Amino acid sequence: MYRDNIDREAFFKETFDCYFERVVAYVYSFYKDKEIAKNIAQDCFIAFWENIDKVESSKTPLPYLFFIAKNKTLNQIKRDGVEGRFGDYYARREYELRSKALQSNTMERVLEREVEQLVKKSMEQMKEPVRSAFHLSRFCNMTNEEVAKELGISVKTVEYRISSALRILKKNLRDFIPVVVIMLSNLLNYE
Repeated sequence: MYRDNIDREAFFKETFDCYFERVVAYVYSFYKDKEIAKNIAQDCFIAFWENIDKVESSKTPLPYLFFIAKNKTLNQIKRDGVEGRFGDYYARREYELRSKALQSNTMERVLEREVEQLVKKSMEQMKEPVRSAFHLSRFCNMTNEEVAKELGISVKTVEYRISSALRILKKNLRDFIPVVVIMLSNLLNYE
């Protein structure tokens, strides 16, 4: 996967520079202590370094980092509960809510926002004729024939424009496809 330690270190440094603050913010959203959030984020990157050979450098490591952060934050919250830091009723209640929030589908919501942002970015990258045809087809649920009539173009042109839009989306979302598949399979198993 990596030719040498230089590639590994460069990938780690790039990942750390890009995502450290996002991991801190993610942890802080559940554990309202900035210092502990930073410590947990640092622990996440230590775990990331220890497992870096398992992470493809061609894909975004953000879902993997969030997964680690979720588990480490949950462990910290549980540790605090055991150590008695949550002595009074309200503190215990907050501990329970934090724990439940982390155990819920919070990760899916975070990833969903990431995917939404990438779709928006992809739409912005499309030329106007491609974006219009794609929007009418996918967001307005129009058939290719209806889109062609609406835009005054041939059905073949509509098909070409939609294919162009899908290529852009596929390129921008390629790192999230495995995550989306896992999310969908979890959803189907849950129902």
